[in-house]
Amino acid sequence: MKIKTLLLAISIMFAASAFSQHADGKYSFKNSQGMKCDLNFSDGGWKVSIKLNMGNVAPGKTFEGTGEWMNQGGGQWYQINTSNCSFDFDEPSSTLKLTLYDCTKSGMKEAKYTLSKI
Repeated sequence: MKIKTLLLAISIMFAASAFSQHADGKYSFKNSQGMKCDLNFSDGGWKVSIKLNMGNVAPGKTFEGTGEWMNQGGGQWYQINTSNCSFDFDEPSSTLKLTLYDCTKSGMKEAKYTLSKI
């Protein structure tokens, strides 16, 4: 009986870790287009803030906002809304795959960017 309980506890821990968000802390990413993205994760990875300088993609444009870890419909991602655009991305590792959308106020078009960890 103790072995079954132990195996169940281990299974639950692995299942929870498979669906976990990013660790707290500050992380920076950049790409060859001059874009730079600073992310700050807090509250056990449930909350995130972003400062995104668009670099050569849109000179002079910088977006700042806050968002959260989403876990809906079998999918998991971070979603950030600013007054000018919305962003989403999966759990970042050495690369950040950032999607930009709903940019009616900024004049930017929906796009996907890949940035590398600094």
